[in-house]
Amino acid sequence: SDSTLYQKDYIWAKVNAGSPIVVTKGKDVGHNGDVYFTQTGDASSDAYSFQIGGTSSGIKLTGLHFVTQVGDAYFAVALLSIVNATNCIVDNCVITSAGNGVCLAIGSGTDHITVNNDSIMVLANSRTTTDGTEPDCMHAYGNGGNTFTNNYIMNNSMGGEGHIDKIQFITYGSTNNYETVIANNFFYSDARGEIGLSYGIYASYPHSNRFLIYNNIFANNTSTTLSYADIMITPIGAYNVSLRVYNNTFRSVTKANYRNNQIVVDGGADTVIIKNNMMVSDSGSIYAIHFSPNIHTSVGYLDVDYNHYWGKGGTQRMVDNT
Repeated sequence: SDSTLYQKDYIWAKVNAGSPIVVTKGKDVGHNGDVYFTQTGDASSDAYSFQIGGTSSGIKLTGLHFVTQVGDAYFAVALLSIVNATNCIVDNCVITSAGNGVCLAIGSGTDHITVNNDSIMVLANSRTTTDGTEPDCMHAYGNGGNTFTNNYIMNNSMGGEGHIDKIQFITYGSTNNYETVIANNFFYSDARGEIGLSYGIYASYPHSNRFLIYNNIFANNTSTTLSYADIMITPIGAYNVSLRVYNNTFRSVTKANYRNNQIVVDGGADTVIIKNNMMVSDSGSIYAIHFSPNIHTSVGYLDVDYNHYWGKGGTQRMVDNT
């Protein structure tokens, strides 16, 4: 039956140690339509359409829609926000941004958040904001240990500032050195025009964390004027960071006479393993695997093997700028 639209809402300080507390649409006839949560008006520092927080644990959102309707000149912090929460699940939901908000923000004080079987989309737009915001599909802070599986993750934005990403991890991780799993997802972009910086998975100065990335498809149809990478990790020496990338398919286009990247290692990780991946460039030259200057020799354990490279009208290769 008909859909229902709810204004900004939240779950705060709810804990369930057993089976999760499930939030979903109704099942009774006349009360089983789609459920939408939206944040309207002018954005503010706590702008979101729905939030889980306040040391909540054991919450599951399933079968819901999250959108934003803030004015064109404003930017919602996140359509769905999870902060100071553990062991929560976002399953079978649709999160759609028109470029005026990050779809999903996993904030500080979080760990073991599962994002599974969701459609997470930033639609084609050319919005311009003046506060440094970026219309990313997901931002992840917190202590790590999260799982991202079986999702459709699309970012077709040409607007915002900074770089346009599918998932950006920001000072993410902890001394627990949890494992973050990213598997069986479809990452897609087609902005219908050139943009500046753009990344698929961007781990920006992560704290101690183990990234396991496998069985994903990265399909990038967007040319960038500055830089693109499907996976970019920039670890710093004070933390223990590992990157393991297995059995993924990378397909990229690139602007003529400009090199994009598929995997970039831009910091001294403890372990880097890149194996059994299919790496394809449909146009121009591309760095399939790129180690930034003085990085290759600073990786504690490095294993790059059994990958397949193919380039059309250019070269597809691994480069070490050490």
